[in-house]
Amino acid sequence: PRLRGTSKEWTGDDKASEIINYWERLFVDAVRKTGGNNTLRHLMITGYAASSSRSNLVKMRFPDDDKIIVSVHAYTPYDFALNTTGTAKWSAKSNGAELDNFMKMLDELFISKGYPVIIGEFGAVDKDNLETRIEWADYYLRAAEKYGIKCVWWDNNGFTSGEKLGIYDRRNRVFPFPELVDAMMNVIYPDGIPATE
Repeated sequence: PRLRGTSKEWTGDDKASEIINYWERLFVDAVRKTGGNNTLRHLMITGYAASSSRSNLVKMRFPDDDKIIVSVHAYTPYDFALNTTGTAKWSAKSNGAELDNFMKMLDELFISKGYPVIIGEFGAVDKDNLETRIEWADYYLRAAEKYGIKCVWWDNNGFTSGEKLGIYDRRNRVFPFPELVDAMMNVIYPDGIPATE
């Protein structure tokens, strides 16, 4: 939820954050009142525009509920990860501290206070820089894993223009960047993918 079509669409303001907090309380109350397993279900809530900026995250207010998960969208750093006209360059040596500081901030604001965090959207636009995206994704997931943060790659099936975040080509049923997928899977399953029964 955001103030679409306004100058504050991605930054929001205090009033917009108050409204989102109000809606989050209504959402949690509505789910809990249905009873059954919905009294035990974990629920994800987000701040204004699912923003990962500290200025928006500090405005989040939580319902009195012990099964809340904070969800953020974090294309970090923006110029590399999401800005289609931004840089194609990134390195752990030069840029890793920004990701480390971001994860530390999520810990400080939420995890250390008992609220788990899921990064419900992350990814890096294809700028014909596969090796760099692999290095970035590996570093990103390892930085998140230190705090128990789970991450979901935003696969928009984009391969030809705009925000090219696709990693699985649904039409052709192939992974065009298997090395990127392997790098992420190696972080998630360092001992190999568990066998299924």
